Amino acid sequence: MGFGKTYLILVFCESSEIVEAAITSLMKYFMEARKMASLGLTNEQRKMVMVLLCGAVLVVLNQTLLSPALPSIMEHLQVDATTVQWLTSAYALMEAVVIPLAAWFMGRFNTRVLFIGGMALFGAGSFVAAIAPVFAVLLLRRLLCLIRVAR
Repeated sequence: MGFGKTYLILVFCESSEIVEAAITSLMKYFMEARKMASLGLTNEQRKMVMVLLCGAVLVVLNQTLLSPALPSIMEHLQVDATTVQWLTSAYALMEAVVIPLAAWFMGRFNTRVLFIGGMALFGAGSFVAAIAPVFAVLLLRRLLCLIRVAR
């Protein structure tokens, strides 16, 4: 299964088994791509590219997997459609502010620190979302995950 098909499955699925199968397929795809095209990179450079690609996939999934979940969020947190839409709108608005700051961050910190810090914030944001008792906490989680984008 290619990257495009796997990505579409991840965007439109609701079953954890399908997500696990799609992620496994993605990893196989990346491993095969690694074997086919070394591009003159050393092993360490190839590992770095793989880690960065996986991080980029997390960013894309973080944005696209939310849309199918909006009805469930509305039901569980008892909010209306216009309120729950702020999860995607606030994320997009903050991207316009945070992404230009990436150059500033990269000038101040090395890439490893930024990546590890970003992934830690992403994990913390995901944990906050899992225990979110109210909508405002869930919105805060989205903004924590956005900071990870600026790494």
